[in-house]
This record gives sequence, structure tokens and C-alpha cells, in this order.
Amino acid sequence: KTSLSQYYYRMRYAVNIFDAMMDRLVDIVTEIAGLLQVEGSEAEIEEAKRQRRTDLGEGTAKEFKKEFDDISNFLQYEYGLNHLEMESELACHCCRYAVNKLRDGGCCNKTDTHQHKNNKVCVQCANAFSFFGSSGALKKVLEKVEEAAAIWEPTDARRKELINMVEVLPYFQQEVTDYAAHQVRGKIQDAGIAKLYDELKADGSNGIVEFDHKQKVLPRWYREAQPLYFGKKGMSLGGFMLVRRQKSADGSTTGLVKEFFDVAIEGYSDQDHKQVAAIMRVVLERIKARYPELKSVTIKTDNASCMTHQGHIPYIWNLNKVWA
Repeated sequence: KTSLSQYYYRMRYAVNIFDAMMDRLVDIVTEIAGLLQVEGSEAEIEEAKRQRRTDLGEGTAKEFKKEFDDISNFLQYEYGLNHLEMESELACHCCRYAVNKLRDGGCCNKTDTHQHKNNKVCVQCANAFSFFGSSGALKKVLEKVEEAAAIWEPTDARRKELINMVEVLPYFQQEVTDYAAHQVRGKIQDAGIAKLYDELKADGSNGIVEFDHKQKVLPRWYREAQPLYFGKKGMSLGGFMLVRRQKSADGSTTGLVKEFFDVAIEGYSDQDHKQVAAIMRVVLERIKARYPELKSVTIKTDNASCMTHQGHIPYIWNLNKVWA
């Protein structure tokens, strides 16, 4: 259950590693060019070595650094905001049927003949996902330098470095794929949440209950260090928010009404699925008693393990059965 921020830091770490790798590639290219044997004046020799460095991709390596940084920024911002759509003719933009060329009953526009148009490609997305690919320019440059490094012994550390650079490309590709996939998941989740709010009825018969843990109530010494403070057990606080749709007093408009419920848990400091299940039942029973017209609620939480524990599935099923 990796968070988006963790994927972001993983991506930035990959960018930093890649920058160091390209810097090292430039150093190796410079060493190879420095061994070039050329006859002529000092200026002609220097020009020949400069041309050799260019042929081996010295300038290209510096461009690769900027390109990967641009890919990282693209996936962080523009990819999710301006490229991903719930339904799109472009497979790389389509969240609902991303891997389907043809789906029973149609794809995206719900026609029997529609499919993702393979001749239509988003250049920006294609560049991001093919940058570390086997046919990309990056791998070709690395292989070219590796071939030029044959002037050294196979056991030479520089040759091993070049081999490792080629072998590590799938790692970078996986980081790009994981980060993009998490953006897709976030897009789908946001669409699902928006749908829940759109489906709230004006008669107040359904609602959304959002739940999360708040800061624990802990004793604290004067100017206590954080490791000591957060390492202690204390009283847990649970925060609930009930969201319903209601009509205005004159019935002309509808709007969302939010009501908050806070729960203090004494005698049980562990924030696990058992605690969540217990306080969830208490709060839902209170909401049910206060609003008898409320027939159904959707529970919304974050991805914490205590919230998404599989034991909640039969527990909620049983509550539905009891309250029916």
C-alpha cells in the first residue's frame, strides 16, 4: 500500500541515480576519447578527440538527464491532469479499458465496432514509456560506448560499470511504470469518489461516512524529543464525517451537509482493524438512531491496513444483515 508521496520520492531517487549514472558515462567517454591515437597538430588532435566524444554520445548523455527529469515532472503533474481520462480512444489515456482493443458490448463509446485506435499515439506518453526500452536511444548509446570500451580488459571496472548501466535500465522502466500506474489508480479513485457524491439523494436517504484516526492524546514532557513522544502509547481519537445532501428551506436548491463525530477510545491503544470495527459500529448505530430516514451509507477511508483489512468485509456484511 505505497502512497503517492512514496512513489514520488522513489521517482526522484531514480532521477538522482540516473543523473549520477550519466555523469559517470561522460567520464568513461572522456577516458576512451583520451586514448585516441591521432597524428597532427595539437589543435587537430584535440578536435579529433572532441569528435570522438561526440560520436560516443557525450552531449547526448547530458540531454538524457534533462529528458528523464522532464518525464518525471510530466508523470507527476500533466499526465494525470491533462492526459488520463476515464474513457478515451487512446489506449495510453484510457483508464476504463486501458488494455482492451475490443470489449464485449463495445469499448469507451459503447459501440460494437469501436476499439482503441492503434494508429493514434500520444507522443509525450510514448516517449515517457519507451525512454528506457530495448529499442530506445539511451540503450543504443550505452551499447555503443560499451563496444568502444573493448580497448580495456574484460575485467576492467569501467567495462563492468557499462554492463551494469545496461542491466539497470529495467529498474528505471519499472519506476516509470509504477508511478504512472499509481496516477491511473488515483484518477479512477477520484472518479469513484465524485460518483458517490453525485449519487447522494436530496431526500437524505443515503450518505457517505468518512473515517480516519486523529492525533493520539499523549502525555508529554517539557521540550520532549519526537522519538520519545511518538514512541508512547496513548488514547486514540477517531474522527468521522457524515455527508448528506439536503434541500434548502424553500426547496429551491440542494447542497451538501457535513456533520462530525469524534470518538475517544479508552483502554485499547492499538490502532488495528479490531478497534476500527468496534468504533465504526458505535458511530454507525448513533447515526442510524439520529437519522432514521438514512437507509444506506458508503464508508470512505484511506488505505491504512487497519482500514482495508479483509476482516471488514464479513463484518460489514453481518452488520447489514443485523440492521436489515
